[in-house]
Amino acid sequence: MDKLKKMVHEFKEAMPVVVALRNKELKDYHWVEIKKIIGKEFTITEDFTLKNLLAMGVTENVYEIQEVAAQAT
Repeated sequence: MDKLKKMVHEFKEAMPVVVALRNKELKDYHWVEIKKIIGKEFTITEDFTLKNLLAMGVTENVYEIQEVAAQAT
């Protein structure tokens, strides 16, 4: 049960980032900024998963990522 709780907690923390990254108005320069914030180089493909996001530690940068996404709209 602890493992399930941990997974749910991680999912809840990651959802704001997922929503922000799904912004269709994000341009290349926004993605450059997001990658700088995260400190990792990545490409979003259809094989890119929530697990990939979590492995990059995106939950540590939720507010910064949301701010960049908000600027795109």
